[in-house]
Amino acid sequence: MDKILIVDDENDIVENLVDYLQAKGFATVTARNGEEALRLTKQEFPDLILMDITMPIMDGIETTRLIRSCPESAEVPILLLTALNGSEKKVNALAVGANDYITKPFHEPELLARVQAFLRTKTLHDKLKASYKKLEEMEKIKDFLIQSIIHDLRNPLTTFHGSVQLLIENLNDPSHPYSQDEVRRLLSKAAVSAQEEMRLIQNILDVHKLEDNRLELNRSKVDFNALIESCASAFETQSQAKRVSLRKELNPNLPDLALDEELMQRVIKNLIGNALKFTPEGGSMTVRSNIFDQELSCEVADSGAGIPEKDLDKIFEKFFQSGDQTSKRRGYGLGLTFCQLAVQAHGGKIWAENIQGTGAKLKFTLPIQ
Repeated sequence: MDKILIVDDENDIVENLVDYLQAKGFATVTARNGEEALRLTKQEFPDLILMDITMPIMDGIETTRLIRSCPESAEVPILLLTALNGSEKKVNALAVGANDYITKPFHEPELLARVQAFLRTKTLHDKLKASYKKLEEMEKIKDFLIQSIIHDLRNPLTTFHGSVQLLIENLNDPSHPYSQDEVRRLLSKAAVSAQEEMRLIQNILDVHKLEDNRLELNRSKVDFNALIESCASAFETQSQAKRVSLRKELNPNLPDLALDEELMQRVIKNLIGNALKFTPEGGSMTVRSNIFDQELSCEVADSGAGIPEKDLDKIFEKFFQSGDQTSKRRGYGLGLTFCQLAVQAHGGKIWAENIQGTGAKLKFTLPIQ
């Protein structure tokens, strides 16, 4: 319901306007002078102001000027009421920002037509302003997403390039050949980086498909514990290099589930990789599976710094960045967004929790069909 602020020092006019406009479906607020009008404009946020020019304390022209000087009310339509025959004050009123004026005594249908016209204009203006603001926000998000994607892709590519470059330089310097162990270490490092790069690219592609419901699940019967074992083994080299112990606590009585095995494998690898990223050297990680109330559960726990409480519900958003400058868990890329969409596509749910003492865990559940 549109709200109209009526400003006039004549009680009869105010009462008549209130009765007439309310009968036409408008909400009304009233003021008896310019100072009251300024206060109510800031408090009530009217959609239109009907105001007399000649009033005590502060006239309509000065009130209009002050309303227009405030950013919050600069665009509110102002229709001035005047009994003045001379044109000077009317011109002054328009000069300071009034949209139009109507002469007293006014014809009610004409007043209504003017009010409706200005409200339609304001509605269109508000929609245009909201669309422009949304466009600006989308532009900022687009720029942020591009920078985030570049940043995420650059890290493993830099590691890959550095490892290969060291091998090439060593080949060109036969006086200091690398041992087989050193060559194996650099090749392994390059291979892990290439794998990470492919995972990031695949996440980007699949997030868009999952969001648009364009990714079809290729379900088959899956031994979930065997899937966890396979995923965990892929991180043995990285966890050993970081001196992180990777434990598995798996319920042996899990039933086979009809899952998209490749998609679910990437979910578990994303969660393990995320936990390893935030686990300090010498720390520990645990992957657990269980069954409860017709649901299979899987969780990956780390011994890192935990997640700020205010961010627990946000970390699955695209390229979420924590506003906590002290947090060591500030960026999450697209990995967790992919996990959430993939789990939801299987009819499950996923969430994050902090562990009492230290660390965090990411947990998801899947229905047992």
